[in-house]
Amino acid sequence: MEIMKRSFAGACRCAGSAVGIALLLGVWSSMMPAHPLYVSMCQIEYDSGARTVRITITVFSDDLENALYQQHQRRMLLATEREAPDARTLIYNYLHDRAEFTLNGLPLTLDSLSRRIDIHEARTKCVFEIPGIADFKEISVTSRIFLELYDSQQNLVRVSANGKKKNLLLDKDKTSGTIFF
Repeated sequence: MEIMKRSFAGACRCAGSAVGIALLLGVWSSMMPAHPLYVSMCQIEYDSGARTVRITITVFSDDLENALYQQHQRRMLLATEREAPDARTLIYNYLHDRAEFTLNGLPLTLDSLSRRIDIHEARTKCVFEIPGIADFKEISVTSRIFLELYDSQQNLVRVSANGKKKNLLLDKDKTSGTIFF
């Protein structure tokens, strides 16, 4: 509190100057709680040699827990010894219902799911591999992940194919987009 008083007094002495105002705003904003960030990341990588598309969806684990709770009215207790036995299936169903992919005009089927939970960073990564992809010209993505929870949710899509990288930002106002290669 003493630091704040001194900073405020210093800012007042510089009344009207940009430095004083910046100092005051800096002290004030550092005391405010952090604004939560609601974001998911979808990385799509095409390996032409292996003829495989890998889709990795990374989300904050607490958001995933909240979404599953809203659907099923029970805690999944992800990444704990008491994790619900059907958590993997429920995660797959949630992502399958809220993320859709069309490659070269044909829908991609997300069959196998592997999941990694990074407890230290509070993230869950879900990985889908789709074999037998001969060409990668365009991909359309629809993402409604966590839009039922947060109005400010953003779903970032990063695509690497044919030696190029492209991005797409989806949210409640724009849930779908197409990237061409």
